[in-house]
Amino acid sequence: MKRLDMESTAAEERDMEIAEGMEAEKEELIGRAGDILEGILAAAENLSEETQEVTISRNGRKYFRLVIRPLSEERSRSLRKQCTVFKKNKKLGVLMPDEIDHSKYHSMLIYEATVNQEETWDNKTLWKALEAVYPIVTGWQTVDRVLLAGEKEMLIDAIDKLSGYEDEEALEETIKNSSGPEASHS
Repeated sequence: MKRLDMESTAAEERDMEIAEGMEAEKEELIGRAGDILEGILAAAENLSEETQEVTISRNGRKYFRLVIRPLSEERSRSLRKQCTVFKKNKKLGVLMPDEIDHSKYHSMLIYEATVNQEETWDNKTLWKALEAVYPIVTGWQTVDRVLLAGEKEMLIDAIDKLSGYEDEEALEETIKNSSGPEASHS
């Protein structure tokens, strides 16, 4: 009988230690919640502040500068949808995505990510000057007419980096570093 009492007392002590450990962990999480909230708010605020200046140059001659910003996933998806051609699937009777006009999509991404649109892509004086060669009625069309394919690609890469997309190697390193002991608390 004494042995049974000792075993139940030991079990109760283990249960209490576990409960105390869980309570301490809960308190630690509550303490870190303020830091987490502060970090999330700072990251949200940073979205509107983060920009990068890019100069368009050819053969060593600087032509003009752009200020670009990150784009949200929602905005990027909306632009992609605008550049997607849909065709009716005869078997299903519904519209299905057929192809994406990548040139238009890239031009629209660059236009949307440009902070200084009025002095660049939406510049009416520029539109009039280009009118004889290229009829332009929107800002993204100016992007399409003025930039070379490689320049557009360079700008898309810069926008992607600002928008949180990194190259695969850096992404793998981030994932690897986030799987340590701290990751188990998240």
